[in-house]
Amino acid sequence: MNTSKKILSNSVDVQALQNTQVAQKASDASIKQLTRGQQLADKLANHVGSWKFLICQSTILAAKDAKGRKKKEI
Repeated sequence: MNTSKKILSNSVDVQALQNTQVAQKASDASIKQLTRGQQLADKLANHVGSWKFLICQSTILAAKDAKGRKKKEI
């Protein structure tokens, strides 16, 4: 009985290692596919925190939208 548990444990360990390697490859591939702007946004969000980033980004976009609407009215 101990032998079957040990074999099962080893097979689970091998599967976990394979899944980790697949996940690492997937994350490496997804980073390469990001544009420069997306990479910059990720770095900024990691540095200042996601809530501050979202608030700042929303403020900037709202200001640009308001400025664009004023130009259309003139």
